[in-house]
Parts: sequence; C-alpha cells; structure tokens
Amino acid sequence: MISYTIDPSVFIPPAFPRDSNEEKRFSEEINRYFNTIDKCYSLILSNEISIYVFRSSLNKFDDEYKRIVAKYSRRPVDMYKKKLENIILYNIPRRYGHKIDVIKYYFENWLEECIKVKYLKHGQSKYNPSLILPVNENDEFIKRINRIGILNNFIYKDSKFHVLIIKESIEYFSLTSENITFSLSEKEYNKKIMTEIIKTEHIDHLEYNSEEKFKSVFNVYHSAKNQFSDYIIFGNDVEKGIETIEDPAGPPDRISAYLKTLVEYCEYKKKYKNVIPDDIILNALGCICSYESERDINDEQVKTARMFDNGMNEKILFNLHLKPNTFSEYDDRGKKSRTVRIYISWDDNQKKVIVGWIGKHLYLPSKNP
Repeated sequence: MISYTIDPSVFIPPAFPRDSNEEKRFSEEINRYFNTIDKCYSLILSNEISIYVFRSSLNKFDDEYKRIVAKYSRRPVDMYKKKLENIILYNIPRRYGHKIDVIKYYFENWLEECIKVKYLKHGQSKYNPSLILPVNENDEFIKRINRIGILNNFIYKDSKFHVLIIKESIEYFSLTSENITFSLSEKEYNKKIMTEIIKTEHIDHLEYNSEEKFKSVFNVYHSAKNQFSDYIIFGNDVEKGIETIEDPAGPPDRISAYLKTLVEYCEYKKKYKNVIPDDIILNALGCICSYESERDINDEQVKTARMFDNGMNEKILFNLHLKPNTFSEYDDRGKKSRTVRIYISWDDNQKKVIVGWIGKHLYLPSKNP
C-alpha cells in the first residue's frame, strides 16, 4: 500500500496581484489552488492509500486572504478554507466512524511512534536538483527530506513505497547527508555519509481513482484468495470471522488494500528475513497494526480467542493484527460491528503469511484495576 506525504509547499496560496495587470493571473492561480485543495482532500478520504502531512504545514489561508480571494473566484471560498484546515490538521471524518486522531497522522509522529525512528542530530545535507527556497525554509526542507530518506533507506530499502507530493515538476531528489545519527527501534545508527533517492509526484499529475470496488468483505476475501495464493494462506476460520461483521465493514476497499499490502510484506520478508520486526514493516507499508500487550496475551481467555486454523487444519496462536478500521467503545452497536481486525502469522517454512481471522474485535480483559 503506497503512502504519500504532502510537502507544506503544496498548501501555500498564490500571492495577491500587485496591480490590475496581474488580476487575471491571480484568478487563474487561485482556481488551480482550489483544485489542489480538492485533490488533497479526496486523497485523504481514500481507503486504499495512506496520506500524511508534516507538522510544519501552515494554513496561510486566513480570514483576510479569504476576504480578498472572494473578489476573484465564484467558488465557495469558506468551504475551501475549511477543507484546507481539515487537511492540515488531518482531522477529517472517514466514511465510517468518528474523527481521526490528529497526532497519529502527522508524518513525524507516525515515523517516531509507529516506526520508532528518533532523530538525534544531522550535519550537512545536499540535495539535487536544487530548489529555490527562502533561507528560513531551507533547513526545514532538508529535515523533511532527511526523514523520508531514512524511511526509504532503512525501512523500505526501496524508494517506491513512500513518495513526496510537491508542486514542482521534479521526478526525484538525490539526497546526500553527512554525520546522521538516529535510532531505529531502539538501535542507534551513526552514518558518516548517507545517500538516498526520494521519489516525488507533482500534485497536478497525481491521479487516484477512489470509486468503490468491493461491496462486501466476502467479495474482498474471495478476490484475494484467487489473486494472492502465492503469498497468502487463508485459514479455515476466516469465513466464520467475516460473518461477525457487516458487509460494508472496513470499508471493504480498505481491507482489500491491507491484504494487497501483505504481498509486499511477504516480498520484504523473503528478501530481508528478520532484519526489522514485522509490525514495523507493516506500519511502514501504511498498515495500522500491533501485537497484543504482554499482559493480555498471557490471559488464557485472550489466548483461546486467538487460536485460529492455519490453513492445514491445525490451530495456532495469532498475535499480530492489522487494524483497518476501529470504532470507539462509545459508539452504538451498529457502528461497532464495522470495526475489523485481521490476525496474521508468518510461516517461515512456506514463505507465506497466514491470515487466521478477518472479523470483529476479539475479547480483551477490562483495563480497570
């Protein structure tokens, strides 16, 4: 599942016209800018990709800007201002469920919390081709590129999985950094020289079809079973699990994207074996996932609830699980039945991933003392 990060430059609105000769130019640019906002908004609402924004993204579309823009565009300026606020805050309601947690979806937070990358220091960095940036933005830009470089170099080992969305027509950045020190999953790295390619995509060239492809989770399951048999083994409890959730749970297109990502996960496991923990690989590939806590997995009732068929008529314990959709404990019963968990286990002998369960959230003991 490809993931993108939108560079803050994409959100900078066009400059006001200095005189009447620039008014036509400004009118055209503001309408292109509104098209960009629409595109970013639709990308963030899509179910088959992961989109992140940087913490340094600023909304310069303030009330004064809105007042002046209204003279040059017939579009609903208030609506675009609100859309941009939602994009930058990443606080947009999905098709199902309550609003997304703001912190989880900033790129830096995702990298630090899910991938466990912490930045300690870096020295000089050079990127090619050079962009003309204001002096005060140059250091921030280098930091952003460095973060993606570390993600590509040490997690993916391939730059095609995470792409930077920009508003310049440049296919990639070649980044060379000196004296990089950072930690990954509590292991510290010190690199005198690190060179990495960061692929980019111009916002105007980015096309994504967000039309619904699957109507039910069963449709997804049967499609994946036919397409991905070289990578995925579906255990005999999967159909029973699907019966515990509603047809539109997930939603189905998002579950499909998660199952497709297991193919990339398998390729990674075959190539790099156990260099990086499975949950970090999957998080890096754009899937929200986790293991059960040590306290919970030692509970006998929890263990029993997670014993699933491995596709060979044997019951094994599944721990690592994907979380394509989660509803609050305060939601009504109908919404809760759209919460989905996918339990998986890597089979090193067959070099395939076993899916033991696609279904409702399983039993966990109360967290109250």
